[in-house]
Amino acid sequence: MQQVACSLCKSTERAPLLTLRPDAHRRVHAHTARDPIRFVVCRDCGFIYQTPRFTLDELKPIYVDEYRKGVLAADGVPQEHYLAFARTKSRAEYDWIAARLPGGAGRRVLEVGCATGQLLRDFKDAGWSVLGIEPTTVFAEYGSRVHGIEIRPTLFEEAELPGRFDLVILSQVLEHVEDPDAVLMRAASLLGPGGRLYISVPYYATYLPARPARELFISTHLYAFSPVSLTSMASRSHLAVDAIGAMSRYLCALLRVDPALGTRVVPEDPDVVRRAVRRAVLRYFLLHDSRYLAAEWAKARVVTLLGERRGARAVETLRHLKHRLVRTVRR
Repeated sequence: MQQVACSLCKSTERAPLLTLRPDAHRRVHAHTARDPIRFVVCRDCGFIYQTPRFTLDELKPIYVDEYRKGVLAADGVPQEHYLAFARTKSRAEYDWIAARLPGGAGRRVLEVGCATGQLLRDFKDAGWSVLGIEPTTVFAEYGSRVHGIEIRPTLFEEAELPGRFDLVILSQVLEHVEDPDAVLMRAASLLGPGGRLYISVPYYATYLPARPARELFISTHLYAFSPVSLTSMASRSHLAVDAIGAMSRYLCALLRVDPALGTRVVPEDPDVVRRAVRRAVLRYFLLHDSRYLAAEWAKARVVTLLGERRGARAVETLRHLKHRLVRTVRR
């Protein structure tokens, strides 16, 4: 684990944002198994980041062997619910990119962190020449076999890549990398004339109202981006924004190389950022988590009062009654 400064403005001044219990990724290493996950807000630019956090050496075995392990079936193949989610999400991303990047047949695309390669499959079907990089071996092997796509099982930072590309994709990647500046600069260096870089990251302003904080603020998410912070980080690598917008729970941007672009960081008010995140987290808890906790408490009380067997039957009866009432109301 390592303490870090703000990756955006390099300041060490920070304010606490959220502290969460250790997750499954923390438990991969015995020495981090009990370490909480702490996110902070930079007091100088308002950027959200995690500190202390994993080092690159600690992250490597997580991505190679453990990441997305929960969505694998017993035979090592991704479960259907995950594949269905990947198909829906990838199609939406393809449509978003294609609408802003006309043409494409015969051009080259590289996707970093491509998982099963579903998005690359959409580009392949549209006539693109595709190449993927995916550090999780089982996903790289599955995508290569099922989609007939070359997917190299390695980290982007360590991959040897041929030539230039018309499009480089970093979908749900930038929030995971130790040095986002280095990743952006390398991605930019791989673009050919007129090439574009597509970035998609979880966006806390749209993610938190729909999902709990424990899904966004995990130990392998090192940052939480906004349109302002993503634009500022891109400009440091001389990448200008062609298009940016929210798509479901994600922030999407299409970038082009602009050598004349300045590198000044545009700050956000850290107090405004903290209040917005904490308000969204509290709102989700009150609307969703609190009902679950109240239901679990009520079940435990029933079992305590009636005994284990009678209590279990009473809980099951109440559950069936609730579902019948819900069906009646929906009619």
